[in-house]
Amino acid sequence: MKRWVAVSIFLLLLLAGLGIRPAAAQEQPIRVLSEPFENNFPVELFFKIEVESTAADISRIKLYYHLRGSTSQTQVPLEFTPARRVPASYRWHTEFQTVPPGAPILYHWEIKDKAGNTLTTEEKTYYYDDVRFDWKTLADEELVVFWYEGGDEFGQEVYDMASLSLRQLEERLGVQLDFSIRIVAYGSQEDFVSAFPRMNDWVGGRAFTAMGLTVQTMPPWDHEWVADVIPHEISHLLFYQVTDNPYVAPPAWLNEGLASYNELKENSYYDELVAQAAADGTLLPMAFIVGGFPADHERAILAYAQSYSLVKTLIDGYGWEKMGAYLHAFKTAKLSFDEAAAFQGIYGLSFEEFLAQWRISVGAAAGPTQIPSAVPTRTPQGTSQPGPTPTPPPGRATWPCASAALFLPPVVILWRRRRVGD
Repeated sequence: MKRWVAVSIFLLLLLAGLGIRPAAAQEQPIRVLSEPFENNFPVELFFKIEVESTAADISRIKLYYHLRGSTSQTQVPLEFTPARRVPASYRWHTEFQTVPPGAPILYHWEIKDKAGNTLTTEEKTYYYDDVRFDWKTLADEELVVFWYEGGDEFGQEVYDMASLSLRQLEERLGVQLDFSIRIVAYGSQEDFVSAFPRMNDWVGGRAFTAMGLTVQTMPPWDHEWVADVIPHEISHLLFYQVTDNPYVAPPAWLNEGLASYNELKENSYYDELVAQAAADGTLLPMAFIVGGFPADHERAILAYAQSYSLVKTLIDGYGWEKMGAYLHAFKTAKLSFDEAAAFQGIYGLSFEEFLAQWRISVGAAAGPTQIPSAVPTRTPQGTSQPGPTPTPPPGRATWPCASAALFLPPVVILWRRRRVGD
C-alpha cells in the first residue's frame, strides 16, 4: 500500500513538472455570468443569459424549458453575434397559452464555443408569478400560500385550512408530497380572470395538479368558500402526486370521492342524493364515473355524490391504511397492471362484490355489476333519467369541479359556487 501511494505521488509531481494536468482538474472554459428573467405576466416572459468563453467565441446557446408535469420540453436556439462574451434572450409569448400564475418552469441551457467546448447547466425552476399584485406569502416545506387581499388574518386562515387538510390526509394515507403545493388566492373574480386571457369569465378557479398548483378566486369576506374549496383541492393535488404513473390512471370516482371526503364539513347532502337515486333506481352506472363524469348538471352532481359514497364506504369499512395501499398500487403499477386483482389483494373481495355490498347499504338492489373497459361519450339509450335533485343546504357547491364534465388529471377547473335560485 505504501509503495502504491508513493508511486501515485511521484506520477502527480511528474505531470505537474511537465505542465500536464489530469483531465478532471481542467477548468471549464465556458461560464454563465448571469441568467435573469423579465416577467411581464400574463403577456410574456423573457429568458435572458450572458455567457463567456476563455477558449473561443461562443457559437451556440440553446434553451430547454417545460412546465412541471409536461411530457415534452421546448428547445429554442437563441440568436446572437458570436463573441467571447455574449448576451442573448428569448421571448415566450404566454398570452396565447394557458400558463397559470405561479407556474413552475423547469429550464436549463446548453452552450457551445467554436473550440468545441460544451456547457450544459443544471436544471433550475423559475416560478412565473403574477407580478401585477403585491403578494404576501406563508410557507413551509410542503405548502406555499399567496394572497394580497384581506390582510395577515385572511392569509393565515387560508394557510391553516390548507395545512390542516394536507397534514391530515398525509397522516391518514401514510404518504408524503414529492414537491410542494402552491395556492394562489385572487381577491376578486375580475383579478382572477385577468390572469387567464383566453379563459371564459365564469370560471372561478383552476387546479393544475401536475404542477402542484391551484389558483382560486377567494374574496376575504367569503370564509365559507375557503372552507369549501381548499380541502377539496388539496386532496386533488396530493392525489396526483401519490398516484401519478405513465402506465395507468386511477378512476375518476376515487379521485373526486376522496376530495369530497376530505372536506372539513358534513356531506349529508351527498348521502341524501345517493339514497334518493337508490330508491328511484337511478344510480349512475360505474361507466359514468370511472374515466369521466356526465356532462349534464344533475348527473354530474350525482356522480360526485356516488363517488363520495363509494370512498366513504371503503374508508369507514376498511380503514385509511387500505386506502393508502390502494393509491400506492396505482403509483407503482407497471404496464401489465391488473386493477381488479390489486383491489382484491388489498380489500379481500372483488370490486364487483364490494359494489354489491355498497348498493345494498344505500338501499339499492344488488344486481350484477361490471367494471367497464371504456367510458361512453353519451347517455346510452334506455338509461333512466335521474329524479328531482334534493335542494342543497345553503352554501353547498353544486358543481365544484369541471372534472364532472370531463376528467383531466393535469387540470381541474372550478366553477364559482351556485346556490339554488342563482
